[in-house]
Amino acid sequence: MRLGVGRRIDPAEVTATARRQALVDLVDDPAVAVRLAELRQELASGGTSLAADLIEAQLSRK
Repeated sequence: MRLGVGRRIDPAEVTATARRQALVDLVDDPAVAVRLAELRQELASGGTSLAADLIEAQLSRK
């Protein structure tokens, strides 16, 4: 995932077990914890600007 804090599950393989495992993997992944801390800091120091940039980037792709 682009922000480094998610996992993609193939739609053909989505089950309750797959969802649960993806969440467990995210919670247990130290790299995700580090990235969440970085994002938290970024948002605290200018989150509005970052949010606007992310929204504009998505809108320009459509």
